Parts: sequence; structure tokens; C-alpha cells
Amino acid sequence: MKTPNRFLIVSLHDVAAPTLSKIGPMLAALEQWGVDRTSLLVVPDYHGRGEIYADPFTRDWIRTAAANGHETVLHGLVHLRVPRGNEGLTSTLITQSYTAGEGEFYDATEKEAADWIGQGEEIFQLAGISARGFIAPAWLCSQATRAVLRQRGYRYTVLLKGVLDLQTGHFERSQSCVWSTRTDWRRKCSVVWNRLLFSFLQRKDPRILRVSLHPNDFDDPPIKAQIAEIIRQSLQTRVPTTYGEFCAGERQGV
Repeated sequence: MKTPNRFLIVSLHDVAAPTLSKIGPMLAALEQWGVDRTSLLVVPDYHGRGEIYADPFTRDWIRTAAANGHETVLHGLVHLRVPRGNEGLTSTLITQSYTAGEGEFYDATEKEAADWIGQGEEIFQLAGISARGFIAPAWLCSQATRAVLRQRGYRYTVLLKGVLDLQTGHFERSQSCVWSTRTDWRRKCSVVWNRLLFSFLQRKDPRILRVSLHPNDFDDPPIKAQIAEIIRQSLQTRVPTTYGEFCAGERQGV
């Protein structure tokens, strides 16, 4: 039985032409499992390998998904961070080890954030898609970036520990189930960690339960099986929604 005001938000990260061969089947599987709403985190120019509007198949796929109820979210610009000189140990660990060099907006200045977000918006416009939310790669979003997002009228951003409504200032705490697949030991640890985390979240019963997926997650059978089971159990009591719908108070009575 669905519980009032309890939601499941599944997000598909790194949507772009180079990843679509994996993202497409993932979305199809999610829809078969009963997830009729997801937040698609679209990278305008993934790793500098081509803007999304330049590939007709990718552009049309994203637009079709949006027409079917999935949300498009601006997810950085190129999803890479150029290392800065004289970085301390903490910054190096976060930007190189934790994010594998992809924490693009981790320490972005206001000018950098405005330039990069503006470029991303232009690419979205050329592709015929729009976004009311912005999520930085690895959820690393500098304060300067948040200020730019407010100025440009974005409704929300998502951080590691929750969802920030940029217009009201409300912060909805939530821990996301997310998997790391770069090495065998990371994959095995991810399965153990998410088993414990999901059990904890079931007891805590937050308003939103987040499941964050990346293109390679379904390549590992134990991870795919765990994701399917988490979603199956979640849908017994929760309504699937998107970040945008949640922040706008939509889809409450579905």
C-alpha cells in the first residue's frame, strides 16, 4: 500500500551521446519495473565529445523521454574539472580520488559557474530541451554556483545529503543509494554498503528515497539485481516522482 507523501526518486546520471547505449536500456528496464518518472541528468557536452544537439538520435531520445514524463536536468557542462595549481590534500582527494576528476563545479567561482551554466543552457536550447533543476557532477556544488543558480531562476539543486530548494531555501535531507563500479573491490563494497543503507532508510522512512544510477551500473549482475530489489520494495509504499515534481509539490495524489 502506498504511503501518503512518500516518494521514490530515481535519477539517471551522465545522459549523453557516448552513454546512451547503456542509458537507453536502463530506462527501459526501470519503466518495466514500474518507474514511470525519472530525473535524467543530461550533460550538454560530455567530456568534450560532442554537444547533445549535434547527435539527432540522442537529441530525439531525450525529447521523447521528456514527453513521456521523465525530467531533464542540467548536469554540469562537460563533467570534467581542470586541476588547479597548489591544491591542498583535501581538495586533491575529493576532486581526483572521490570524483575521478569529474567534480566540475566543486570550487567554481561565480564567473565560472555563470559561464558554464550559460553554455549548458545554450546547448539545451539548441537541442529543444529545458531544465528547472541543476545537479553538479558528484553533487559537488560550490556556494558561488548556488548563488548563480538562484539568480538564473533554477528551482532546485541536489547535494550529497539532500535536495535544496533554491527558491525557498528548504533543504530536504535524504541519503542516496549510489554504486561505485570503477574497480572490483568498489563494486563489492557498494553492494554491502547499499544493503545496509537501504535497511537504515526503510526504518527512518524519509519523505524521499533516492536511487542514483550511472551508465555502468547494470554491467555488474549483483548490482543490477540489488537495484531491482530496492526499487521493487520501494514501490510497494512509495510513488515514483522527479526532483522537479517533488520541489513543486506535484504528483502528490498519484
